[in-house]
Amino acid sequence: MIDNFITYCKDIVAKHPDLTDEVHDFFDLCMMEIEEGGSQEHEIELAMSDIDDLVITKLKSARG
Repeated sequence: MIDNFITYCKDIVAKHPDLTDEVHDFFDLCMMEIEEGGSQEHEIELAMSDIDDLVITKLKSARG
């Protein structure tokens, strides 16, 4: 599951390099939550949802 999440993050950064810092922040937060005992599946789902929202917001603002 973590391998898929890493690939997902790399794909987002490749498609949206301007979101690199934000994607890294969500990734780091997710890993920290898992290390502190959070459910791996749940934390990854939350992070992916947050990253998806970030991309959607970016795309909406680009359309003006």
